[in-house]
Amino acid sequence: CTYCWLELVCAVSMSHGTFIAHGITESIVTALTGTALIGVLVVLIRGMRRRPNNPSLSYYSNNQFFNHAALNPVYAFIYSLGVNDKIEGAFHYTDSDECGKEFNDLYPASHGTSEKALNTNRPNVLFIIWESLSARFVEELGGEKDVTPNINRLSHEGLFFTRVDSNSFRTDRGLVALLSGYLAQPTTSVIRMTNKLPNLPAFPKKFKDAGYETTAVHGGDLMVFHMSEYFLTIGHDHIVSEPDFPPSMSRGKWGVPDGEVFEWVYEDIQNKHKEGRQWYTSLLTLSSHEDWKVPYNRIPDDEIANSFAYVDDAFGRLVDRLRQTPAWDNLLIVVTGDHGCNAGEPLSHDKYSHIPLLMLGGAVKAPRRIDTIMSQSDIASTILGQLDMPHDEFIFSRDVMSESYKYPFSYHTFINGFMFRDATGFTVVDNVTDSAISNPDKDREHKGRIILQYLYEDLAKR
Repeated sequence: CTYCWLELVCAVSMSHGTFIAHGITESIVTALTGTALIGVLVVLIRGMRRRPNNPSLSYYSNNQFFNHAALNPVYAFIYSLGVNDKIEGAFHYTDSDECGKEFNDLYPASHGTSEKALNTNRPNVLFIIWESLSARFVEELGGEKDVTPNINRLSHEGLFFTRVDSNSFRTDRGLVALLSGYLAQPTTSVIRMTNKLPNLPAFPKKFKDAGYETTAVHGGDLMVFHMSEYFLTIGHDHIVSEPDFPPSMSRGKWGVPDGEVFEWVYEDIQNKHKEGRQWYTSLLTLSSHEDWKVPYNRIPDDEIANSFAYVDDAFGRLVDRLRQTPAWDNLLIVVTGDHGCNAGEPLSHDKYSHIPLLMLGGAVKAPRRIDTIMSQSDIASTILGQLDMPHDEFIFSRDVMSESYKYPFSYHTFINGFMFRDATGFTVVDNVTDSAISNPDKDREHKGRIILQYLYEDLAKR
């Protein structure tokens, strides 16, 4: 604890109060000792991990009382001072009541009846959130050839959504868009706001409330981006991260490679099926990320493409193995990207935001290609609609299989800017200059600003 280390600094400093050697005065010794121990204190507070410690390091339970009790109040207070992004009053373009009316036209509260594409409303669900999976690497979506042959192959065996735009450019925002159906913010990240997390919609909690066992799996450090805190808050009973995998498993820059994590997930699914447990699992991958080093070498001339090929190979093997087991019959696998790949393309580019969405497994009635424009945040309500689970609290998420989905559009944010896309085209707006930097269109710009204003007004109230 911070207090203990401060006491140690004082005690050691005082203990040297009578020490003088080789002409060094006691004040110099005291100063040097104190400085050294303060340096050690700073290192311990920051941590020895790749990313600095944050309050989620203390989170270990899905009971928030225990997590809050485990926090160091002084450290948490000091940390909170750095999370002071302006929310209230930001991006105020028009009267709030008028903004609300126009927002409700874009995101109607009534979801209507969903067209059923599944043969059960209570499948077991594996939700794979693939690091940086972009349409750029999927040939079926016009991307590079032969990088993800398994995605290409399996796209003909499930529900393949071809016109999905990610809501953001980073994992912390993408997770919230997927698992809370909540739009990403261009100037902040709600996942860092501990007090607001319990008030967000919670996709996994819908399964937990329906009697499912819920788990989050990641081969790396779940403290990064407050992920452990977020995963527990939104309803996962258990979280599995790098320290939970056997030491015999290999480690890369970010943790256990996805191929070995997929092997673990396969065994976990088999065990749960044998025990007759109903389950939901969020699986966040990590291998398709810089430094792009993976235990695979099919595309030796392009390490970025090769890293995606590696994850695709592991994914294909997982699906093919599951298909041969009884667990397949009641299984829904959902795979999509947390955001696009930001290597080599500008974040505001419309192609960057394009990500695939594939649903397959024994729970899917028949293969189908769905070319409807949609946002990443719409995935939550679309799945819940298929399962006849209520989702009215997901106000930024629409069921694209519902009869109420009459105006297809997508919304993507980057660093202090946004892109709005509908059937007429797309417009990219820079918030700093408050002007369109690509394909100006007054109607699309206005709708994008309405969404942005409503988003920040809602976030301020959470």
